[in-house]
Amino acid sequence: MSRAVDPPAVDVQPLPAVRRPRRWLTWLLMLVVFFSGLAIGIGGTSITILNRILDAFHHPEKAPQRIAARLQGKLDLTDEQTVKVEAIVQTRQRELQKIRREVQPRVESQLDQVEQEIAEVLDEAQQAKWHALIRHWREVWIPPLPEQSQTKHTP
Repeated sequence: MSRAVDPPAVDVQPLPAVRRPRRWLTWLLMLVVFFSGLAIGIGGTSITILNRILDAFHHPEKAPQRIAARLQGKLDLTDEQTVKVEAIVQTRQRELQKIRREVQPRVESQLDQVEQEIAEVLDEAQQAKWHALIRHWREVWIPPLPEQSQTKHTP
């Protein structure tokens, strides 16, 4: 008689569950990276622009050279044209400063009135902060005029 052979016993374990990729997590991380880069870019650009504006306010003597150099690149000016443009800007800048010297006292007077009227509404602690704040704003945004040349021509 033939004898039946039993198959060997096999330890069968269930297959581990296949994890589906978390696509929402990938998208979330991509959005976080994107918006972080956007915020850094906006912040860096804003700081750069503000610094350039403040530098222009506080160093008007550099303006003619900067303007002439910028126009040289944009208009393809020759060196001779660039020198003439710089001289024109310098002359007009001096005239604008004369106008500013005439108007500046009126502007300062109005700013003094604003400062005083707002201070009257505040308590003592707020007034101290207010005066410091307005002083800082005026130093930053309304720099003093460049000194007038003291040289006089003698006949």
